[in-house]
Amino acid sequence: MVTWAQLGIHPKPCGLLNVKQYYDGLLDFLDHTVSEGFVEREHRSMILVDEDPEKLLQKFETYHPPVLDKAKWVLQLSSD
Repeated sequence: MVTWAQLGIHPKPCGLLNVKQYYDGLLDFLDHTVSEGFVEREHRSMILVDEDPEKLLQKFETYHPPVLDKAKWVLQLSSD
C-alpha cells in the first residue's frame, strides 16, 4: 500500500500503531534506508506512526500526501 501511495495510485495515509514500541526495529530500518539514499525522505514520511490509536487517527485526518515529481523520479532512476 505504501508503494501505491508513492506512485500516486491512492492519496490515503499509511500508518503503524506502534504499541509498546513493537515496530521500533522496522522504523529504525526505514530510517536507515533514507540515510543510505535508498528511500527518499518524502516517501519515508508517508508512513505515519504513533502508539496511541486516537493520535494516529488524528494524524490520518490531517495527512496530506507529498507532491512528488514522478517524471523527475523516473528520469533519475534511468540515469543511475
